[in-house]
Amino acid sequence: MGKPTAVQNVEFLPHLSANPSCKGESFFLKIGGSVLISEQFTALSAGAKDLFIAMSAESGKPFQRFIFSEKSANRYGISYSTVHRRGKELEAAGFLKVDRAGVTREYNFYSLITDWKRREKR
Repeated sequence: MGKPTAVQNVEFLPHLSANPSCKGESFFLKIGGSVLISEQFTALSAGAKDLFIAMSAESGKPFQRFIFSEKSANRYGISYSTVHRRGKELEAAGFLKVDRAGVTREYNFYSLITDWKRREKR
């Protein structure tokens, strides 16, 4: 699944769109409030939360492997060193699976996962 087509007929609240008309967004995210207020999510660092949201925008279908390149990270104002550091945090917390390319110059593959739901709450 590629990038979604423009969301032409949806009007966004003014504080949720950078477009003056609040229409014509190229994509939008649908993240349940239950995720955002869960103990597992709120325990993440701010950088890990930013990365999760950016990766959610890039991921396509649930559980689908995707590439999150340096160019992708820069689009969201995230440094590539943060991707590695906060990616490890998301992985340890059960939000992310990383298939590492190894020492070659190939990209890592990422999958957003739901293991965090089965983790014991602290």
